[in-house]
Amino acid sequence: MKILFDFIGQMKPKIYTKLKELIAQMDGSHMVVLSFAFQWFVCLFCNSSINKEITKVIWDFLLVDGCKVLFKAALVMIGMIENEILSSKTFEEYIKNVEKAVPKVTDTTKFKEEMLKIYLSHEILRLLRMNLRRVLKNEGQSLTSSSKKKKGVNNGTYRYKKRCRKSWNACMQTL
Repeated sequence: MKILFDFIGQMKPKIYTKLKELIAQMDGSHMVVLSFAFQWFVCLFCNSSINKEITKVIWDFLLVDGCKVLFKAALVMIGMIENEILSSKTFEEYIKNVEKAVPKVTDTTKFKEEMLKIYLSHEILRLLRMNLRRVLKNEGQSLTSSSKKKKGVNNGTYRYKKRCRKSWNACMQTL
């Protein structure tokens, strides 16, 4: 969700500012504030709160453009409920407003238009993923350095083995 939060900061500055205020009220975690979006990603926008026609639009885009569509759809959905987010004074009110507003997003034409306005290149996603991996690696190193190191333990670093064949569409990575 950190990547989505970064996208919101770049593309929806008013919402980003409001979410920062809500984060300050909570435990300081962007994950808590974007928990509804996490649910969207896990179920690929098929949960009961999202209009079925909007889900079909998202899936059409997903089948054509791949996983970056999930970020675009989340940004569009958040943009379409912007007023409800900005009117929230507390975290509890924010959650209630989001839960009420999402099912009311039913205009598939507008949703498609907004999806087409957002350009996320694979390069942008790659750079954001690299940055996130660096942050997570640093967090992992600080956790392992603060705990007692045990002999023979990997200490939070993982070794991946990559297997590729020219006939495969993708490579396999295993621990």
